Amino acid sequence: MNLLERTDRDGNGKVKVATVQLANSEDNPIDAIIIGELLKIKIKLKLLSPLDLSKFMIAINFLNVNENYVLSYISDEMNINFSNFEFSNEICLTIPKLNLRASSYSIRILLAEGNDRVDRIENVAKIEVLNKDIWNSGSLSREGNEPFINANFSIC
Repeated sequence: MNLLERTDRDGNGKVKVATVQLANSEDNPIDAIIIGELLKIKIKLKLLSPLDLSKFMIAINFLNVNENYVLSYISDEMNINFSNFEFSNEICLTIPKLNLRASSYSIRILLAEGNDRVDRIENVAKIEVLNKDIWNSGSLSREGNEPFINANFSIC
């Protein structure tokens, strides 16, 4: 379904999320990924009213099967300036290693202009994270609904 046709969104509507595509490291569209692999999220926007791009912000949230936030990426924390953004372009978020445990996740996108919500839309995409031996222990990791941070146990 074209995201522009969805009515289950809120915001002032100056800009709307038009399409979202998930891709792997070879830039191929995907709907599943192995734990720890690169994930690209490509977003096309449609400008409907003038917008102050110096105040523009995008947030991408991963929600688990219980609809709880488990991971967020927010552009104003990541040193990107949208002042020269052309609406014919895509916005891409590249996650070098998606460190989520094996489960299903949905993605929510929020667009804002300063403190004003421009567009918020739930379930723009779903991603299935597939299990692997993340700790090199010889067995698959536990499935779950949360992120993990690489670490090592040792006897000190």
